[in-house]
Amino acid sequence: MLKKVGVKILAMIFLPLCFISCVMISLFINNSRTSHLKLYEEKLVTIASALNTTYNDAIDGDWKVIDEKVYKGDRLIDNSVIDSLSKSDIDISIFIGDTRYLTTIRDSNGVRQIGTKASSEVVNEVYRKGNRFVKDNVEIAGVPYLACYLPLTNTDDTIVGMFFVGEKRQIITDSIYVVNSNIFTVCIVLIVIAVIISIFTSRPLIKVIIGISSEITRMSDGDLSVLFALPKINEQDELGVLVRSVQNLAKSLIDIISDIKQRSDILYDSSVKLSDISESNLRSVDGISSAIDDVAKGAEEQATDITTTLHKMQELTDTLNTVLAQVENQSGVVSELKSFSESTKAIMEGLTRVNESSKTSVMDMVLQTESTVSSMHEIDKILRSIQDIATQTNLLSLNASIEAARAGESGKGFAVVANEVKNLADECADASKEISNILKSLTTEVKKSGVLASELEISTNSQLRTLEDANISVNKIIDGISMVFDSTNQINSEISSLSSVEQDICSTIENLSAISEQNAASSSETASSSSDLMASCRFIEDISVYIKSASEGLKSDVGIFKQ
Repeated sequence: MLKKVGVKILAMIFLPLCFISCVMISLFINNSRTSHLKLYEEKLVTIASALNTTYNDAIDGDWKVIDEKVYKGDRLIDNSVIDSLSKSDIDISIFIGDTRYLTTIRDSNGVRQIGTKASSEVVNEVYRKGNRFVKDNVEIAGVPYLACYLPLTNTDDTIVGMFFVGEKRQIITDSIYVVNSNIFTVCIVLIVIAVIISIFTSRPLIKVIIGISSEITRMSDGDLSVLFALPKINEQDELGVLVRSVQNLAKSLIDIISDIKQRSDILYDSSVKLSDISESNLRSVDGISSAIDDVAKGAEEQATDITTTLHKMQELTDTLNTVLAQVENQSGVVSELKSFSESTKAIMEGLTRVNESSKTSVMDMVLQTESTVSSMHEIDKILRSIQDIATQTNLLSLNASIEAARAGESGKGFAVVANEVKNLADECADASKEISNILKSLTTEVKKSGVLASELEISTNSQLRTLEDANISVNKIIDGISMVFDSTNQINSEISSLSSVEQDICSTIENLSAISEQNAASSSETASSSSDLMASCRFIEDISVYIKSASEGLKSDVGIFKQ
C-alpha cells in the first residue's frame, strides 16, 4: 500500500506533465505548419512581384501577343528568361489575358503546359479585380502546387495578364515534416529529462510521506512507541514541521493515555467494591420489603375487594329496586298501550268500512254524472230539432203572409193567423235557445262534478290502501305489545325473589370489610418504611453499576494503546 502512495505521487507529477507536453507539441506542430505555409506564400509573392518589377524596369513597352508569341514593346519574350529565373522546386508561368503563353511547367512527357486557361476564380480575382490570389493544393498537370497569382501590368499599371509562381506541394510537405519531426524529438527528450528529474527530486518526499504514514498507522493500532526513522529532511520546510508535529502528538498521547489508565484502574476497583456492598444491602432489604409488600398488598386488596363488593351490592340493590319500579310502571303502561292498540284497531277497521262505502258512493256518483251528461246531450239534440222546426214555421208564416196580401181583402183573416204563427215560432226559437244555453252551463258544471268525483275516487282508493297498511302495522304493534307484557310480568316475578337473597349477602360483606380495613392500615405503615429504604438501596446500586460500566469501557478503550 505504501508503494502505491509513491506510484500515485509520481503519477500526479508525470500525467499532468505528459498532458501539457502533448498539448504543447500539438500546438507547436500546428503553428509550425501554419508558419511554414505563410513563409512559402510570402516567398512566392516576393518572386512574382520581383518578376513584374524586373520586366517593367528592364524592358520598355507594353505586353502584347503577335502570332502566338509574347512581346514586351519590340522585344520577344520566350521561355528562356523564366527558365533561368525558375529554380528546381519553383515553377513560373506568364498569362496574357486568361491564357498561359510562357511556363516552366511540363507534363509527364516533358511538354510545356502552354495554351491552358486559368480558372474563372483566378481570372475574376486577379485579372479583373487586380488582387493577389494565393491558394493551396492547386493541381496543374496532375501535380498539386501552392500557387500565387499576381496581376501582369504595363508600365502604366494597366493589367494585361497574370504571373503564376508555384511550388510543388510535396516539397513543402516534406520540409514541414522534417521541421515537425525535429520539434517532436526535442519535446520527447525534454519530457524524458523532466520525468527523470521529477523521479529523483520526489524520492525523498515519497520516503518521508511513506514513513509518516507507517508510523501514524502504528499509532492508530495502539502502538505509542513511535520512532520516526525518516530520511534526512529540511526541518525548516512544511514537511519538517509535519514530522515534528506528529512526534509531539505521539508524546502528548503517551502522557494522556498513561494518566487515564491509572485513573481508570482506581475508578474500576472502587466501583467494584461499591457494587458488591449495594448488592448485599439490596438483597437484604429486598427480602424484607417483599414480605411486607405481600402482606400489605393482600390486606389492601382484600379490603378493596370487600369494599368494592359492598358498593356493588348496594348498587345492585338500588338497581333492582329501580328496575322493579320501572317494570311495574312499564307493566301498567304496556297494559294501557295494549288496550289502546286494540281500540285503535277497531277504529281503523270501522274507518276502512266507511272508506269502502264512500268509494262505492263516489263510483255511483261518477256513473250518475256520466248518465246526466248523456241525457243533456239528448236534450240538446231535441232543442236543435225544435229550433229547426221554429225556423221552418217562421218561413211558412212568411209565405202565408205573402199569399194573404195577394188575396187582398179576403185574405186578411189568414194574414192574422199567419202573423200569430210567426210570433209563436219566434218565441219557441227564443225559448229553445235559452234552454240550450242553460243545458250548456249545466253540462259544464256536471263535467266539473265528474272530474271532482274522479279525483275523489282516486283519493278514496289511496286512503283505503293507506288504512290497510296502517291496519297491518297496528296488528304487528299489538302482537309486540303482548310479548312485552308477558316478558314484563316474568321479570317482575324474578326481581322480587332476588331482593331477599341480596339483603343476606350485604350483611356478611359489611362484617368482612371492617376486619380487612384494620389489616390494611397496619401493613401499609410497615410497607411505607421499607419502600423508602429499598429506593435508597436501588439508587446506590444503579450508581455503582453505571460507574462500573463506565470504568470498564474506559479501561477497554485505553487498553488498545501500548507504551
